[in-house]
Amino acid sequence: MMKKLVVAVVLITLTNHVINSQTTVGFENLTLDPESFYNGSADHSGNIGSTETFYFSDALATFYVDYTLETGYDYWSGFSYANQTDLETASYTNYSAYSTTGGGAAGSSNFVIAYIFGGMQMSFEQPVDLTSMEITNSVWAYKFMTGEDGSGHAYEADDYFKLTIKGKYEDGTFTDEIDFYLGDFTGGNTSIIDDWTQVDLSGFDAVVGLEFQLSALDAWTPFYFCLDNLVYETVIDVESSKENSFSIFPNPVKNRFKIQNVVNAIIKITDFTGKNVFTDSITSHNNQIDISKLVSGVYSIQIIEENKTEIKRLIKE
Repeated sequence: MMKKLVVAVVLITLTNHVINSQTTVGFENLTLDPESFYNGSADHSGNIGSTETFYFSDALATFYVDYTLETGYDYWSGFSYANQTDLETASYTNYSAYSTTGGGAAGSSNFVIAYIFGGMQMSFEQPVDLTSMEITNSVWAYKFMTGEDGSGHAYEADDYFKLTIKGKYEDGTFTDEIDFYLGDFTGGNTSIIDDWTQVDLSGFDAVVGLEFQLSALDAWTPFYFCLDNLVYETVIDVESSKENSFSIFPNPVKNRFKIQNVVNAIIKITDFTGKNVFTDSITSHNNQIDISKLVSGVYSIQIIEENKTEIKRLIKE
């Protein structure tokens, strides 16, 4: 079963019919047994040779994980969530974040652990202005760089382990990138991130997603990192929202859904990669959209009316 979270809004101010909302995505409402994790394995159909995509959401943020089952082995990539606090085991079986206390940022329990090859993305239901996030190493990556994992690959001069972050706009283009060094032994440095560290994302305004990429001089470096407390702001015109916002029914949907409060508009549906998978026109109040051919997952719906575009999230069962 796919996982979904409730909204956690931590600051709201109301002025002249505008809501300025600051939200922290902290994953604390995800249900986990003690010292456990979610990586999609519990929801996989069990079909050998298949890769299935699952998701989990907090507020406007959605993260994706691909789980693959092959004969004799299985693996995942993307974003999982966990609450493990094992600061010793240097292995892919350990889903712990390296920090002074273990667990999530600021003494919380839950956090995201990401296993990234190439650029992998998460998405927001609507454009947001990002503020910051907290990042640390996974225990395995930390032990690898310090040489405590026994592999003999302790970092030395010129080694580095780098996380590159880009914001994604609605048109599919990206912001300038930010580089955050999880381990930096270049230019005489000898630093390895050993606790939750805030990363400034204040230049990422009006973005609908984030792309993450890992790189390292030593190709054996475990390509994992951990994130928590993703903070963003939204600005909503209350009167406009009440008068013009469209609604989707039902949502989640199996095959067909209706869009209410919309006439004479263009509908576009994109998947979590930003690829356009459906386009149609809405010409009456009695509209019904058939998406039976789309695979299960999370999609973004854009309703384009004259000079206005609204975006909402659709879940296809």
